[in-house]
Amino acid sequence: MKNRMITKYFSLCAAVILSSIICIGTVIAITVINVYKNDIRMSLSETAEVLSHSIEICINENNLETEEGITALDKQTEYLDVVPDYDMSVVEAATGKCLVSTDSEQLYKMLDNSVIQNTPSEGSFSSGSTLEDFFGKRVFSFSLPVYTEKGEFFIIIYTAIDDYNNLVTDIIKTFVSVFVISTAITFVILYFVTRDMMKPVSDMMKAAERFGKGDFSEKLKITDSDEFGELAAAMNNMANSLEGLESSRKSFVANVSHELKTPMTSIGGFVDGILDGTIPPEMHKQYLTIVSEEINRLSRMVRSMLNISKYESGEIKMKQEEFDITALTIKTVFLFEKRITDRHVDVLGLDSPPHYIIADSDLVQQIIYNLIENAIKFVDIGGYIAFSFTKEGGKTYVAVRNSGGGLTEEEIPKVFERFYKTDESHGKDKTGVGLGLAIVRSIVNLHDGHIIVKSKPGEYTEFSFGLKTSNRKPDRKRKGEEDGL
Repeated sequence: MKNRMITKYFSLCAAVILSSIICIGTVIAITVINVYKNDIRMSLSETAEVLSHSIEICINENNLETEEGITALDKQTEYLDVVPDYDMSVVEAATGKCLVSTDSEQLYKMLDNSVIQNTPSEGSFSSGSTLEDFFGKRVFSFSLPVYTEKGEFFIIIYTAIDDYNNLVTDIIKTFVSVFVISTAITFVILYFVTRDMMKPVSDMMKAAERFGKGDFSEKLKITDSDEFGELAAAMNNMANSLEGLESSRKSFVANVSHELKTPMTSIGGFVDGILDGTIPPEMHKQYLTIVSEEINRLSRMVRSMLNISKYESGEIKMKQEEFDITALTIKTVFLFEKRITDRHVDVLGLDSPPHYIIADSDLVQQIIYNLIENAIKFVDIGGYIAFSFTKEGGKTYVAVRNSGGGLTEEEIPKVFERFYKTDESHGKDKTGVGLGLAIVRSIVNLHDGHIIVKSKPGEYTEFSFGLKTSNRKPDRKRKGEEDGL
C-alpha cells in the first residue's frame, strides 16, 4: 500500500511538472518563432517599400525593351548589397516574366498568374512558400505591386529559409536538453520530497498494525503541526483510549474471575462437605443458608453487570420526563427507614423546595438508591446523612453526604471502578459486589450529566451528581414530608 501511494503521488506530481515544462517550452518556442517570422516580414516589407520608389522612377524613365533599360533597372538592386542575405526579383505583371534578379537562377522565370492576382496593393508576405514553384526552394518572401506609367510590376524581396530551419533546430535541441536535465532534477527532488511526505503515512501504518495487535508501548512522534501531525495526535489519543480500555478489560476479567471464584469456591466446598459427610447433618441448614446467600450474591452481581453493559451500550431507552427530584429523593429515603433508624442516623436537608429536572425518573431513582445505600453502609453510628440541592450551569446538582471515615486521595479516583472496594468497605460491606457506584456513573453518563466525589478522611464523604434542569417553576414549598426520619 505504501509503494502504491508513493507511486501514485510521484506519478501525479511528475505528470503535472513534465506537462508544465512541455507547455511552457512549447509556448516559448512558438513565441520565439513567431517573433522571428514577424521580424523577417517587417524587414522584407520595409526593404520592398524603400526599393519600390526608385524602381518606379527607373521604369518610368527607361525603356525596358532595350538592354540599356534592363541594365538601369538591374542597378536598382545594388541597394541590397547592404543586406547580403536578401535577394530581389522584378516581375512584369502582364506577362509574369522576371526581368531582373539578384539571383541569376530566377532570371526569365515566369511567376504564376494566380500569385499576381492574389497579391493586394499593400503587399503580401509568404512564409516558407515557393510561390507556385517560382522559386526552386522554400523562402520567406514579400511581394509588392509597383504601379508605373508603363504598367504594373512586382518587386519580390526574399531570403532563404535555412536560417529559420537552423533556428527551429536549435530551439528543439535546446528544449530537449532543458527537458532532459529538468526531468532528471525534478525526478530526484520529487523522489525525496515524496518519500519524506509519505514517511508519516508509513509510520502511521506501522503504528496502526502495532495498535491492532495490542502493543501500545510506542506512540507516534509528532514533529509538525500540519494535518499529519493532527492525525498522529488523534491516533495517539486513540491508542491511549484503547490502552485504557484494554487495561480495564483485563482488570474487569480478573475482577470478575475473582468475584465469581470466591463464592463458587465456598458453594462448592460446602456442598461437597454435605455430600461427603464432612459437615454433620445438624449443620446442613446453617451451611445451606450460607450457600443460598452466596448464590443470591452471584445473582445480584450478574444482574448488575448486565445492567452496566446495557447502560454503556445504549440499549436502555431513556424516558425524557419532567419531575421533582426532591420528592423522588424523599421517597427513596423512606425505603431505608428501618436501616436509618437502627443506626441512629440523622437525615438532613430534605426540607428543600421542589427542584424539577428532565430525565428518566426510574433510572434517577436507582442513582439515588445506590448513593443512599452506599452512604448508610459507611456512615458512623449516630452520624448523619445530608442532602443538598443546587442549580448551576443549566443543571440541578443533588449531593449525598455521610459522616464517617471518608476516602483518601488515592481511593477517590477508583471508587467508580467495577468491583473496587476500599479497605474500609471490605470490613463493613459483606453483601455488596462493588458495582453500585459503577452503575451510578453509567446512568449519569447516559444522561450527559456530571458526578463528583468529595471527601475528608475522618469526617465525611460526598457524592454529587448533576442532571438537566427543567424550566418549570416550583409552585409550592414542601413542608414536613420527611418528619420522623
